[in-house]
Amino acid sequence: LELKIYSPKESIIKHPELTGITTVCVERNYIWYGKDNGEFIRFNKSTGDSLVVTVPYLSGLEKCIFTMAVDSEYVWIGAKAGLIRYEKSSGNWEKYTTNEGLSANAVLNIGSDGNYLWIGTSYGLNKFDKINEEFKKWYKKDGLIFDQIDCVAVNGNYIWAGTILGLNRYSKIEDKWEQFTTNNGLLDNWIRGIYVNGDYVWVGTKNGANKYNKETNSWQSITASDGLLSNVINCVTESLDEIWFGTNAGVSIYNKVSNNWKNYTTSEGITNANVRFIISEDEKLWIVSSSKEF
Repeated sequence: LELKIYSPKESIIKHPELTGITTVCVERNYIWYGKDNGEFIRFNKSTGDSLVVTVPYLSGLEKCIFTMAVDSEYVWIGAKAGLIRYEKSSGNWEKYTTNEGLSANAVLNIGSDGNYLWIGTSYGLNKFDKINEEFKKWYKKDGLIFDQIDCVAVNGNYIWAGTILGLNRYSKIEDKWEQFTTNNGLLDNWIRGIYVNGDYVWVGTKNGANKYNKETNSWQSITASDGLLSNVINCVTESLDEIWFGTNAGVSIYNKVSNNWKNYTTSEGITNANVRFIISEDEKLWIVSSSKEF
């Protein structure tokens, strides 16, 4: 697995020294990388220095870091062993598992929401109060379409949670769940990525992408016939006027102004066609591709 940078100058800079990357977070002057060997790296963009930290509590086949989130004080790490907190100022560690109230130990995705974290696990969705260190949990019996939550997106008063059986939307105000499936307009129920911008929700599935209009409650389908390299969508993000789709065949970019598409594959410099993450940072994007699945 390798990391590349794309900028509007259309240059791709390869970083073959960064192997085993499973997740990326951007925080002002730093880039944080989670790895499959139980380490994370803090890269200083100004100096070029890197700090490599070995995460405790991870051992054997359970070393892989699935997800990360960063705030002003802490780095939050999701792994099979639970939710792990690293205090940046002191270097102290804290672990949260089912013993502390987490619905399941395997943390697959984390969404940041001010003083709260929305945590997707192998069994249930959690809202974690960072101040009081308390968990609130939801399961299928509470309105989720499926218990395993693979991706989470925070959008004001709404939380979007993706599963292999469809998409969930939670209203904080109404304390109510809604479910969306192929019956509502999704191309496929296996949700692999969610990105929210303005009036729209962009959803990547195993069979194409969907654009949801929150005002009209309508779905638009986007497939390879429209310009995508592949219908297998791993992630979605936005940079300037463009929507970026990471697929299993490379990167597809849709320009919202010109309504045009362009694609990047291994022919244009991407080392592996299976693009797992794209992280937007100002006029740069960090692209993580890998033949592995985590």
